[in-house]
Order: sequence, then C-alpha cells, then structure tokens
Amino acid sequence: MSAGMIAVTDSLKDKAENLVYQIGQGMDQKTLHGLALDVLLGLIDLKKGMEASTEYSLDELCKSYQKEEGGINPEIEKKEIDKVASRLPRWAKNPDQINSRILTAFLQLQKKGVNPIDEKNLKDEYVHGGGDESKFYKNYPQMKSISSRNHGKVFEENKGVIELWEHIKDAVEAYKAVVFSEE
Repeated sequence: MSAGMIAVTDSLKDKAENLVYQIGQGMDQKTLHGLALDVLLGLIDLKKGMEASTEYSLDELCKSYQKEEGGINPEIEKKEIDKVASRLPRWAKNPDQINSRILTAFLQLQKKGVNPIDEKNLKDEYVHGGGDESKFYKNYPQMKSISSRNHGKVFEENKGVIELWEHIKDAVEAYKAVVFSEE
C-alpha cells in the first residue's frame, strides 16, 4: 500500500473513532449524521483512488475541492467547522496538548487586552506558559489552515494580525468557559 493510501486509511480510522466517541457522548443527530457522512465520503473516495490505482492523497483531494471562486468550498469549510467543534471539548479537558496550549495562550492575550495579537505575542505567551518554542512553530501553522491532517482551523491571520476564525467563535466561547472556570 502506498504512503498516500496509508495516510487516507489513517485519516478515515481517526474519523471513524471520533464518530464512535461522539455517539457515546450523546452528540446531536445532525452532527453525528455529518460525521458519518464524512467517513462514508472518504471511503468512496478511497475506493475510487484504489480503482484508479494511482497515488492517492487526501490532502490532494482536499486541495482540489477546497478552492472555489472567491474562497473555500462550502462543503470543505463545513467539515472543518464540524471537526473543530468536535475537538474543542477534548482540548479543554487536555490543557497540556500543544493545540490547547496555543489556543489558551491566544485567549490569555485577549484577556490581558493585547491588541493586535501577532505571531510573536502568541509564541511568547505560549512559551511563558511552559510551551516549547519549536513545538509552537510546528503546530501553530496547522491551526490556521484547512487540511485533512491539521489540528483544526482556529485562527485567521491577515497582515500579521491573528484573530479567531469567525466560524468557530461560538465553539471557542464554550472552550473558554471550561478552561477559565478553574481560575
């Protein structure tokens, strides 16, 4: 099996595990339906890739569907929003995860009134909170892009200014309530 096929099967395995976990957590039917559909679509795409017997990469598939006139394909965007919304509760329960630490560092900066927040501010706050600088640079880019194997898009960066991605602000509010409730 090619490296691309292995990546796709690993991604589908992760998605299926997340679906089973969310079922156990009693997630609403609409969200569960979306997660199940994501797994099924991935299986269909994998089968097509195998039938074509070509090197297949979920990231390449994502890129091919991602751009439309004027922005991101709404289907890909919706999947990313659902992915982030389903992951944030786990991040809140695991404050030592790098992605959780980066998001918490951003929220701490907001709480302190830092404006605008840039990459240097965010990195410094992350390191001040005990994070490793090299891990910041490996993980932060995954939190501002959409791809099959990212942590989940949480941030938008425009001309060096970092903001929360508009589509997940409500989910981040729930995350913030859990993380800062212990203070």
